[in-house]
Amino acid sequence: MKEKPVPTARSIFVCTQGGGGKKCHGGKKLCAQLKKQVKQRGLQKHVRVCSSGCMNQCSKGPNVMLFPENTWLCRVRERDLDEILDHIATVVAHGDD
Repeated sequence: MKEKPVPTARSIFVCTQGGGGKKCHGGKKLCAQLKKQVKQRGLQKHVRVCSSGCMNQCSKGPNVMLFPENTWLCRVRERDLDEILDHIATVVAHGDD
């Protein structure tokens, strides 16, 4: 095993395990949209968007977790993505990254 530093200062984890009628259904689409918007905003050097396994919060989904903020966002919709990325862009612009 080789230890290395995390390649980006921020990570966004999106549960993509939803389906079968669970309320967390839709995470795959959110994850794809976040990746696209991160690239469009030129934030890929600062943030990595990752799909995650089940967060065991299906009834509150779709679920997103932000790190290093340690923030859990539930019931995330596509219309919320700009707000999430605006927050990250502001933090990055102020050098808090």
